[in-house]
Amino acid sequence: MVDDNRKIAQSFFEALDAHDLDALDSLRAVSFQSDAATGTMDIERNRRYIENLLTGFPDLHFEINLTVAQGDYIVVDWSAEGTHQGVFHTPAGASIAPTERTAKMVGSHTFELKNGKIAHSWFFTDMASLLAQLGLMPPI
Repeated sequence: MVDDNRKIAQSFFEALDAHDLDALDSLRAVSFQSDAATGTMDIERNRRYIENLLTGFPDLHFEINLTVAQGDYIVVDWSAEGTHQGVFHTPAGASIAPTERTAKMVGSHTFELKNGKIAHSWFFTDMASLLAQLGLMPPI
């Protein structure tokens, strides 16, 4: 079971790298919810969040640094890099015009899996560092 759950988490990041939102949807339960600093998102809101990220950073690529599995839970520590080439909408509703700067993000996802699907995720990343790399706030 743990190996199957690891494969699902790996497939999640492969779908992100491929910008395949339909593949992402197929990995998530209908009742999926995601918790992040921006609040709780259902599957549709989370899809819009990811679409926005991929629009702002069309060459975004993830690298998995560490995966830890325990029962129905998988924790993935990752880094991602991309160039800010499209309008990026912040969770607060601001629109950030392309800066053409390359930025690196680090973060983690914790996935809870039920019946072979991602039922819940917790997502953490350093948005302040991302904004600083885009030249939108003083370096931290």
